[in-house]
Amino acid sequence: MYNAQKLIAGLILALTAGSASAVTVFECEDDKGNRTFESACPPGTTKVQQKDYAANGGDGAEETSGELPEVTLYLVPECETCIQTRDFLTARDIPYTTKDVKSDFALQEELKKRSGELRAPTVLIGEKAVVGFNRAGLIAALQASGHMPAEEGTVEGATGEAGTGGEEPNAEAKAETPAP
Repeated sequence: MYNAQKLIAGLILALTAGSASAVTVFECEDDKGNRTFESACPPGTTKVQQKDYAANGGDGAEETSGELPEVTLYLVPECETCIQTRDFLTARDIPYTTKDVKSDFALQEELKKRSGELRAPTVLIGEKAVVGFNRAGLIAALQASGHMPAEEGTVEGATGEAGTGGEEPNAEAKAETPAP
């Protein structure tokens, strides 16, 4: 009963917040199975679902089914940054599909069409493309899509790293990029 009241109060506040452009509400579950609705899941709980509400009935995204956008990694097998990107996603238990673009011209065309570039690695999260091993860009896109909690990127220091502007770092920077 208490959780239902908390949900209703949270939804009313979220929907009536006139100055905010959007509100994100997380459904969190503790180890005993108790669920709450929060602005961020507290330590010791896991995110069950995320909903984004646009203020004033705007056209903001709303996740109602709890389904996350698909993650696709376009790569070339011998590529160091491709391996780093794959390891980054795997270490965080993010489900993804791998597409090898080395000699598949149809996949190369698909990659150019979807991301605007023919560069590996490229991670597509829904329709958002992150080109190169761009740790900060990956964290931001994964958080925005609901694949990663907001707290995770700040703990690792996701800001201020090379490649945050979407460009791929030079060869010297690639060699110094820390493992995920």
